[in-house]
Amino acid sequence: MGQYQSVYAHDQTGNWSSELTPAAVTDLHGVWTNGPQAYAVGASRTVLERAVNGAWSAMQLPSDADAATILRGVWGNKNGTQLFVVGDSGTILHYAGP
Repeated sequence: MGQYQSVYAHDQTGNWSSELTPAAVTDLHGVWTNGPQAYAVGASRTVLERAVNGAWSAMQLPSDADAATILRGVWGNKNGTQLFVVGDSGTILHYAGP
């Protein structure tokens, strides 16, 4: 995780590879993974979801969430149906996935 639209993934063979994130993403602060499933959070209330093929996409958040909020941490349950995100100013977001 870090700046400049990239996330680095470590596979089961011990190799590292760079995966591009959406162009608007510049600063990520937290990540949660469960096998190939992953979520990353960061500045400007960014929540990214990783597809099994390694493609990252931005998730839609409630419109009442402050656009300037920095998200700091993310956790999900083992089957990926519940996701919790925390951030500055006491922000807590909950996603009940498919």
